[in-house]
Amino acid sequence: MNRLAICVAVLMFLGGSYLFAQSSASKVCVSGMQGASGSTSATASRDALLKALEKQKNLKGTTQALDASIHDEALTEAKKKGCLYLLTSNLAEDHTESAYGSGVLMSTTIPTFFVTVTYQLQKVNDGSELSSGSTKAQDTGSQQHAVDYSMNKIASKVGGFLKSGK
Repeated sequence: MNRLAICVAVLMFLGGSYLFAQSSASKVCVSGMQGASGSTSATASRDALLKALEKQKNLKGTTQALDASIHDEALTEAKKKGCLYLLTSNLAEDHTESAYGSGVLMSTTIPTFFVTVTYQLQKVNDGSELSSGSTKAQDTGSQQHAVDYSMNKIASKVGGFLKSGK
């Protein structure tokens, strides 16, 4: 009889721990990047941000991609998908500068791509802003690579916020 009581108590404890872990986990939905055009893809940028978020250590919860890029549409989609948070991004500025290479490449111009990406993390249920900011990056490979670097920085900032709750 004591073994049965102990087994029941252990199962109740484990079940309660599992339910608590499920309820404390958050679902972060990520929209496509607004302002993407030309050589920058809204979905590739979103996917880079999702990948960077998933690499964050000790981040409790799940991530989900949204189809929408426009903020109001993304918020509606996030509500339908049961998200706790919505993370949006916007390509606020991009430009290219060219410079001559050094050494043997002195007669070759090398483009450098500069981007500024803004982001906003908000609660889906009431639309309140939890975190926002901007990141800058540059790359000689492509504008998309520069955006991907910015997405890594955003994931680090948002991941830090979600871990600390501040």
